[in-house]
Amino acid sequence: MKKLMLIIVAVLIATAVVGVFWGNKRVTAMDLQFNVEDMPAHGITIVSPSDASFDGLMAIYQQRHPTIPIQELKPLSFFIKNTTSQTVVGYKINLECTKHDGSVITKSITDTTLWALTNPEEPGLKASIAKSKTVIKPNGILFQSLALPPEALDSSTGKSTLSPLEQKPLTGEIRAAAIELKTYSRITLKLAGAFLDDGTFIGADSRYYEQIKAQVDANHNLLREISDGIQSGRSNEEVFSPVAEAANETEIKLSHQSSPADLYKYSRRLMAIELMGLKKSKGDDKALERVNKMLSKAWPNLRRANK
Repeated sequence: MKKLMLIIVAVLIATAVVGVFWGNKRVTAMDLQFNVEDMPAHGITIVSPSDASFDGLMAIYQQRHPTIPIQELKPLSFFIKNTTSQTVVGYKINLECTKHDGSVITKSITDTTLWALTNPEEPGLKASIAKSKTVIKPNGILFQSLALPPEALDSSTGKSTLSPLEQKPLTGEIRAAAIELKTYSRITLKLAGAFLDDGTFIGADSRYYEQIKAQVDANHNLLREISDGIQSGRSNEEVFSPVAEAANETEIKLSHQSSPADLYKYSRRLMAIELMGLKKSKGDDKALERVNKMLSKAWPNLRRANK
């Protein structure tokens, strides 16, 4: 199940981030004006290169990655701070990039640890979330960049998550990302939405909320259909017939523009494929055992926070 969810997350992240910035010239933070629109009232804020605490946080990151050209990386980076008592397991940041001619280009970065919302039965789920390098723990800080992978700044992640050999090619990525910044006079970082590990959604981006909710609902609804069918006295063949149909449906190609309905169908199909594979390899009883186990604990209740 965890692997299944990570596949979905990887598709969403790849479509949201690939192609954000490219080029090959150096730019410094002084060339740009950074504005921030975050949610301090809800305990989630953004630290941009214009913030007084930014250099201190970058110094921590540099200690972990001493071979990375930090001055070139600075204008490509920001931090997300979580001062709530819960873990942030998903977020969407919109970047409004204003060019020197006044035109505006909007880009997005989205990262959602979906298995934290769809796999409550996994042993040690809380421990797995605590070890994740992309969630933002209570009172935690996440490094986010337009050129490099996100990384939590806390003691559990160690001094470095990348070897020198892994860091070296990233120098090219940083320099390649810098040239487009030369065409901008201002970047506004907007926190469009965030999911907490209890299912609470903070933010105004209804599309992001509905996209994640569709995936959670697709998994939960299919499991519930199977469980309800068995409890109502239907045969295993009758119960698994619609599951087999879902598994055999044509695969939907996802992109950052995919609708909640597309994501629902995509996630339902993947869950159906997993269950039918288990049924084929281990038998009906094991497949039903898996369903019951996944429904044995309450799933996070996805809901919007009060404004």
